[in-house]
Amino acid sequence: MDNLFKNPNLTIFKQHGFTPAGFASDMENVSGTCIFCGSKSSKSPKPKKTFFVNVKTKKWDCKICGKEGGYQTFLNELYTFGLENINYDRYELLSSDRGIGIKTLAIFDVGYNPIIDKYYVPSLKKDGSVMDIALYDYKAFDKRYKFISSAGTNKGLYFRKNLIDSPVVYLCEGQWDTMVMDEILRRDRLIGCSIGLPGALSFNRDFVDVFVNKEVTVLLDNDYDRIENDKVILGSGKKGSIKIYKLLKGKCKSLKFIHWDDELKNGYDVRDLYTDLNKNSKKTITYINDNIQDLPKGINEIEVETKSGTPTPIPEVKLDGPGCSIKEVHDVFNKHLLLQNTNSVDIVLATIVANRLPGASVWLFLVGPSGSGKSEILMSLGSTPEVESISSLTPHVLISGFARDDGKDPSLVARVNNRDVCIKDFTTLTGMNITSQQEIISTLRDCFDGNCSKPFGNGEDKKYKSKFGIIAGVTGIIDFFSENLTALGERFIRFDVQLDTSIVGERNVLFKIMSSISSGSKSSMQEELQEVMAKFLNYKFEFTFQPSIEKKEQIIALAQWTGLIRGSVIRDNRTGEILLKPMVEYSTRLTEQYYKLYIALHIINSFTEDNESIYDLLKEVAVSTVHKNNYNILRFIYEAKAGVDIQKVSEAIGLPTPTVKRHVENLTILRVLTKTKLEKIDGFGSTVTYTPSNRIKNLIYKSTII
Repeated sequence: MDNLFKNPNLTIFKQHGFTPAGFASDMENVSGTCIFCGSKSSKSPKPKKTFFVNVKTKKWDCKICGKEGGYQTFLNELYTFGLENINYDRYELLSSDRGIGIKTLAIFDVGYNPIIDKYYVPSLKKDGSVMDIALYDYKAFDKRYKFISSAGTNKGLYFRKNLIDSPVVYLCEGQWDTMVMDEILRRDRLIGCSIGLPGALSFNRDFVDVFVNKEVTVLLDNDYDRIENDKVILGSGKKGSIKIYKLLKGKCKSLKFIHWDDELKNGYDVRDLYTDLNKNSKKTITYINDNIQDLPKGINEIEVETKSGTPTPIPEVKLDGPGCSIKEVHDVFNKHLLLQNTNSVDIVLATIVANRLPGASVWLFLVGPSGSGKSEILMSLGSTPEVESISSLTPHVLISGFARDDGKDPSLVARVNNRDVCIKDFTTLTGMNITSQQEIISTLRDCFDGNCSKPFGNGEDKKYKSKFGIIAGVTGIIDFFSENLTALGERFIRFDVQLDTSIVGERNVLFKIMSSISSGSKSSMQEELQEVMAKFLNYKFEFTFQPSIEKKEQIIALAQWTGLIRGSVIRDNRTGEILLKPMVEYSTRLTEQYYKLYIALHIINSFTEDNESIYDLLKEVAVSTVHKNNYNILRFIYEAKAGVDIQKVSEAIGLPTPTVKRHVENLTILRVLTKTKLEKIDGFGSTVTYTPSNRIKNLIYKSTII
């Protein structure tokens, strides 16, 4: 009889409170008290052995309550039983134990079994049917026994019913993280659902269909690596993320992975993050968004075994077309876009042509607000073989440690040697965490000079010889980011897309858009723009134009002025204290970029002698390249012809006094402005005025920038 009672097919029944007490003569059916009704009836309140389980088939039935069925039916009944027996006090106890809201526990159908004093946490199939009833013992000291699945079940996913088809999914590890993430999404009223895995390594092919064509963010735990037999064994969170990546890559609309900060504790998870941030949902979401990347953390260490990194051979771009006139390009743009002028188009074309010349690469930010037309200009390069177009930039896009099945290096720098990269939206960099920002900027800094490298955790150091140009679209927020770029070695020049910001001007642009939609011409717009840009650039220009000595002197002065105005003063964000000695770049790089751009602008316009309109356009590049506030302050003070105080500057340019004061202080530290303290005539107090320094006045005079 003891052997019969120990039959493994009885395990799930015993887990949930069934105690075998007898058996039938066939030695196949074991009897005991019913879990669901207690084997009590109105006629016989004393429990009887009315619950029978067949140890071979797992079929069961109760002679009093009439419940019966097989294994799956038993799970379904447990699910209902748990919900019937939980109450507010039980929810409150678990909420305190797990740090999860009572409403959240109820939403996830957490139940309770009073017979064994344990909580039920169901996992479901995609259709919402019960796949497993896990038992949580809040009293257990040993973690191995706190949370146990029902015997014989296939572990399913944790999720809220009716949300499984959400287009946005946060994939978590474990039931508690799943609930917390759901709570975060609800509090912040964000679209999406949280789905949980039973364990970090439990993702399998049966789950894939749930995530197809969805935006998926994977949030597995921060499990530490360990050393075994002198080998590094990745933590379960990393291994699980890599497994998910292999099964889902190419199947999701987007796929991102959390990269926890290295200093966080072993096993750190979403619930820990939420708790550490005082259950602030906005801060939690911000941290997650700042720390997600396209590849899982650790994939370089075990999945990538690439060969060393000379660039993958790219066929040389052949420039063998007849070309076309710049007027033809302008005509096509003016046909489809209501531009104030075509200067932005000329600057983009000149940047690409300038990069055919030797010397420092020309890297350009095309700056403008949303709807300014910069995206249309950049997308018009999509059919130009000389240009590699991408939507945005991440550290792994630049230099990737991932090994493709065909053996080709997926790194961007391996594909663009002697070409140009067009980045539709560089602004995404400003929203990344500081680690990703610095990694991208550091890699770009190396790439600018034509040699770059990146070490990976497996000891490999990928090295490249790759020199390329960049044209990137950004919004005005780049001004707030400029100090970081300057401190790390500014490589970009800028050009502001010029707009008619009047009400009438904006109205005309909007009418143009509506007209193109009504006429159906919007769909063909990009095709025509791409066709004319490709035609213009598929031409081998003759670089015969040479600027005069006088114009070269002006270009040098313009570069020196730019370098001085965009000098970097690094301050503590909280105290305003200056942290580093102010840095002003030596203008070698800027001089090369301006000189090449000036030549290229003449070439594309078929000018054979210095043209003042081209130099005026180069001055617009210089003004765009420095911080707008710095330029406006300097211009007002320079044109005042006498010393002015901060209050007058503030009133003139329409910025708050504290903002103006900070910029004026920085410009004074950089020796752009000279500070003079004047005693008041009545003898009481003093006033401070500012004038341009002699050096900056000399550069303004030579360059004619103001």
